[in-house]
Amino acid sequence: MKTLKTLILMGLISITSLAANAAYIDFAALGQNPNERGYDPALVLSYASFDVTITAGANYAYLDSGTGGLGVCKNLGTIGTITDQCKPSSDDSVQTGEMLTFVFNRDVYINSIFFNNNHDGGFAATGSTIDINGNLIATFTETAKSYNNKTLVSANTAFTIAYADTTFYVQNMDVSRVPEATSLMLLLVGFVGLVSLRKRNV
Repeated sequence: MKTLKTLILMGLISITSLAANAAYIDFAALGQNPNERGYDPALVLSYASFDVTITAGANYAYLDSGTGGLGVCKNLGTIGTITDQCKPSSDDSVQTGEMLTFVFNRDVYINSIFFNNNHDGGFAATGSTIDINGNLIATFTETAKSYNNKTLVSANTAFTIAYADTTFYVQNMDVSRVPEATSLMLLLVGFVGLVSLRKRNV
C-alpha cells in the first residue's frame, strides 16, 4: 500500500510539473505604459520553464501600449524624457518587409498565437494572411485572428512571424515546454498507480 501511495504521489507531482511548463505570453499587457519601448539588441523574456529571445533583424522588437502588442520599429529615439520610443510612432507594427524572430532556449510547443490590427482599423473583412515560419498561413478576418496550429519549435532554432499582406501586432502567444522523458515516465507511473487503486476499491 505504501508503494502504491508513493506511485500516486509521484504521478501527481509530475502532473503539476507539466502544468508549470506552460506560459501565456501577453505582449499587449507587457507593453502597457510606462513599459512601451523598443529593445536593442533583443527583447528577452524569462519564464519558469523557458526563456525566449525576440529580435527583428536590422530593426527593433517593439512593445506597444494601448491595443497593440509586439511589433517592429525601424528607428528609436527619445520623446520628452522617455528613451527607446518609436519615431514615428505609427511605425511600431509589423509592416512591409519586417519580421519577428523567436528563439527559445528549450524545446517548446507554440499552441496558439493571437494577432490584432487595432491601430489600423482591423483586418480586412475579406481576409488577410500572415507569414508564419516561412508559410503563408490561413485567412484572418476581423473576427478570426488566432492561429491554433500546435507547432514544435526546437531549442535554439528560429521561429519567425513576418509581414505578408497586412500590418499586425502579436497580441499574445500560448507556449508550453516539451515534457522531458522523466516527467512523462513519472506521469505514466502515477497513472498506473491510480488505475491499480481503482481496481482494488472495486
